[in-house]
Amino acid sequence: MSLELQPLGRLDIHARESWSIAAGPRGTRSVTTFEKVIWRGPVLNAHSLWANGTYLGTEHFAEPNIRALFETEETEPARLFLEYRARFAVDETVREQTGTLTPGSNPVYLAGRIETEAERYAWLNATQIVGKGGFDAERLVLSYEIHALR
Repeated sequence: MSLELQPLGRLDIHARESWSIAAGPRGTRSVTTFEKVIWRGPVLNAHSLWANGTYLGTEHFAEPNIRALFETEETEPARLFLEYRARFAVDETVREQTGTLTPGSNPVYLAGRIETEAERYAWLNATQIVGKGGFDAERLVLSYEIHALR
């Protein structure tokens, strides 16, 4: 049995503010609010109504947990809740400049799920979402190409 990837589009996550607790018992804990999250793709186009994230990190790796509630840009909008976990190697140069754990030029990989009550998108409730992306430190935007595993 082989895996197939169905393109779902691109996620652009625009950070607003972050706070962190450095050197906690499990590493650095950060909490971030997002200005907006935009989803553009062949299946749907949507924007966030609400979004935030946390991450737990060490000197070498970080694991974000991101949550967003989307509304599709259709005549009859649907709401979709996305939750994913990601993993990336910490870019030492960016960390030294910003004081935070950021992926810099390293790829960021995600795995997640979507929940919705919209009948036309109900197939997403049973779909594993995966993606690969990167962080633009100047714009504070994390972007992913996301896919459904089929």
